[in-house]
Amino acid sequence: MKKEKKQTGHNSAPSRNEQPSHPHWPYMLGVFLLLFLLFEVYQPALSGPFVFDDTYLPMMLPDFASLPFEAWIKGVRPMLMASYWANTRAFGLDPYYFHLINIFIHIAAGGCVWLWARKLIQQVNKDQWLVEVLSLFTAVIFLFHPLQTESVAYIAGRSESFSGLLFLAAFVIFLYRRNKAIGWVETVLVLLFFGLAARTKEHTAVLPVLMLLTDYYFNPGFSMEGIKKNWLVYLPIVAGGGVGVYVALRLVSGADSAGFGIKEFTWYQYLFTQFRSICVYAGMFILPVGQNIDHDQGISF
Repeated sequence: MKKEKKQTGHNSAPSRNEQPSHPHWPYMLGVFLLLFLLFEVYQPALSGPFVFDDTYLPMMLPDFASLPFEAWIKGVRPMLMASYWANTRAFGLDPYYFHLINIFIHIAAGGCVWLWARKLIQQVNKDQWLVEVLSLFTAVIFLFHPLQTESVAYIAGRSESFSGLLFLAAFVIFLYRRNKAIGWVETVLVLLFFGLAARTKEHTAVLPVLMLLTDYYFNPGFSMEGIKKNWLVYLPIVAGGGVGVYVALRLVSGADSAGFGIKEFTWYQYLFTQFRSICVYAGMFILPVGQNIDHDQGISF
């Protein structure tokens, strides 16, 4: 008896290499819902006036808004002032549009948070469904956490949100490099966004530490091998860091802020007071209660 030939055609099982297609509309619907909720949350801020430090921003000075671009970026935070310049040139001094741009900056930063969370979670868990859920949860926490209101609804708080966006963009490029060892193009992009972030607000100088810890923990894991592979990005950071420290010391030597040159207390009292303030904010991140415009933190002695 002849063996029956195996039937092929429409009834055959799909190849193992073929991946089932997933519709994109649920993702688009989710993004639309997130944006809708975000604008609902920050809707009251859109119509808010300039308040507190907003009224002391340089563009609020008489005739400053009409000065050329070069005059805007002469200070220590040229990228921040460049964003204010663009706002003023496009929409004047209407606070509505300053708040609106702040929201878009926050949304972009949330997208970066989702990307880096997704990449890092993939390093420790291969369950794609869990990766998507946890990374989305991380982004939602970032976008809607009450502590974010100051950097979004407060125009002077743009220094936080804009520098954070550039910081996160540099970290995302670092994480999504094509190979374990970073290439020239990716190095240039990381250094570019890192430099822009540092010129927006100085606290972003911690990015190299985050990159080092990430390489040590994940590349390949609790090893200096990944750090050695990525010397291309770390070497110019070390060189630039020396110059940055010199410039920072020059700036603070004659500064009347950050605890320097204040008659009422010394720089180390200012520093220890800041440490206590950080603990307060860390606590409010875990349990967001007791928020206040001014916590009236006592000076450490």
